[in-house]
Amino acid sequence: MKQTAFRILTFFSVILLSIALHAQTGPWAKYDATFKGDALVREADAGNLEEVKSIVAGGGNVNYQLPYTFLTPLMAAASANKPSVVEYLLQQGAKPELKDNNGKTALDRARSFNAADVVKLLSANSTKNTNTPAPPITTKPTPVNNTPAAKPVTIQKPVANSSAWPVVGTYKVGDSILFYAGGWKRGTIKETGTAYNAGAKNAATGENKYLIVPDAYNWPEWMDWSQVVGLTREGWWTNWFIGTWNLGEVMAVNTRTEGNYEHNEYSYHTATDVLQVLANGSYIWKTMDGKTFRGKWSADPVGPGIVIEKGYKGLNWTLRNQSSAITMHIRKLESGRLFPPAGTYVMGIAAKRKMK
Repeated sequence: MKQTAFRILTFFSVILLSIALHAQTGPWAKYDATFKGDALVREADAGNLEEVKSIVAGGGNVNYQLPYTFLTPLMAAASANKPSVVEYLLQQGAKPELKDNNGKTALDRARSFNAADVVKLLSANSTKNTNTPAPPITTKPTPVNNTPAAKPVTIQKPVANSSAWPVVGTYKVGDSILFYAGGWKRGTIKETGTAYNAGAKNAATGENKYLIVPDAYNWPEWMDWSQVVGLTREGWWTNWFIGTWNLGEVMAVNTRTEGNYEHNEYSYHTATDVLQVLANGSYIWKTMDGKTFRGKWSADPVGPGIVIEKGYKGLNWTLRNQSSAITMHIRKLESGRLFPPAGTYVMGIAAKRKMK
């Protein structure tokens, strides 16, 4: 009898072990849960369905939430409008009711980012699951607090025709934002640096910066305030660039040591071109060899900036803000950069102008 019971127990142990091994197969099976979870959020955001499937096959948790932002793979795919990934994650048991640190579900985020395909998919899924009756409420009601609530502190955001770039502190800890890192990406503010101190000789650590936690991965990084904006297009996204820019100036830094003293020396190659960005939607670009290009500029469709249409070399150049506390302290200048179209193998051009 004991021998028979042992055989039965061994038989079921083998079955359970086989199921466990089957649940984690492929190249991702060897990694820990956090590594797989971070990767799953990242690949879901990128829309890499096959890689998402591979991570899930390796034991990746479809309901994994990033630390601090609480972002799930479903939220990442929803924000990026990746319906095929969203559909797959739902099939694998992803919970659409989970919320990020701003209290937003995957559907809320899809609506915020105008991800129409995903909104339709998640809305249909929500309707399909509404037939399940809600459990009865068993908790006692919360006592009413008669203490007057404190008035919320509000930041006066720029009006539609403003040309002012929002100062550090406009966006608060926990706010969802866009930041520029080779392209505009989504993230959350974890910490706010100090405001620009015009009276100081040098930039302080964290001055005019935000600490950003990217949605796609959990590695916080400090970003200049000029690379951080809200989710809604505003007038200053283009109006800030109106004015006269000196193009082509290059700064070189040399550290000189004399005895026990060390100091930095700065030298500059003079700007060669001048770009006038006019409020009427036109521009004038004068080059060092006396040529003049005239044309129209338009709003950068993906973020703050303007596109100089058919400028130097006949290319469409995108002018973006790249100001930092360092250049502001050293020479009281605002900085930008003209980016050529991708794949043209043409170098970008530095742009400078006096601080407003």
